[in-house]
Amino acid sequence: MLFLFATAPSVEDRFGHLLFLALYLSGGVVATLAYAAREHESVIPLVGASGAIAAVMGAYLVSFYRERMRLMFIPIVFIPTWNFRFTMPAVLVLPIWFLEQIAAIPSESESGVAVTAHIAGFVYGFVFAVVAGFIYERVSGIEWSPKKKVRQPTTPKELRTALDAALKRRDALSVDAFGARLLAAHAAEKDRESASALIRELSEGESSTRLHQFFTRASEVSEAFGDRTSAIELVERISPQSVATLVRLARLRRANGDVFGARAILVRALSHPGCSEDWKTKIRDELAS
Repeated sequence: MLFLFATAPSVEDRFGHLLFLALYLSGGVVATLAYAAREHESVIPLVGASGAIAAVMGAYLVSFYRERMRLMFIPIVFIPTWNFRFTMPAVLVLPIWFLEQIAAIPSESESGVAVTAHIAGFVYGFVFAVVAGFIYERVSGIEWSPKKKVRQPTTPKELRTALDAALKRRDALSVDAFGARLLAAHAAEKDRESASALIRELSEGESSTRLHQFFTRASEVSEAFGDRTSAIELVERISPQSVATLVRLARLRRANGDVFGARAILVRALSHPGCSEDWKTKIRDELAS
């Protein structure tokens, strides 16, 4: 998952949403078929997305082999605070990982790790990126050269520009992400006026029903500013509501003096399909308190 976090955003920016989705899904299929072909007599279920992630890593190597990847070495696993951080180019990091998978092939059956799927996914992603680049150059006439990783916006001004662009193209997913990050930036600067204006703006927009991440952050910011009523309204707009969201809403209502409303929401959380035994114990403790 760390490799996915480190490589996928740049590959998706490079390829676009649809081509990235095609790479990820087809990479998972190819990786699974490769493992099935080699371990066709195995009765152990194959579960996971590592083959698809390996495909993304292969594509990353083609497009961003010059990019330096930040690594952390922990000499003693029980003392994670004692660590060393350094960078290495992707052209070294990813091939080293690939060679590790090849070296692990003899012990694949006993290890419980489908290294064949990792190898097949990585090779597929590498070839996919090479072919995609070739087709792109033939169609557009523009060189598909390796690029530096796209720098993500960080300052309030950059985030505002990115949010405006997402609003213009009606990209609800990007509006949700950039809106939440911009709101967090305003909160960090204790800029209550800008934060409130942003909440009003996105609450009234066309994509407001799909802004799960934004409304979660907005409710937290409103609560931090001492406005529990707004925080409650914002939590209620989160859809779909998870067990965690319902419990948080109940706590907000109780803190705001609505004890009966809080109990009703906790009872609703108990019947939620995603309510695990751990959550049920916590909710019953809340009801008893």
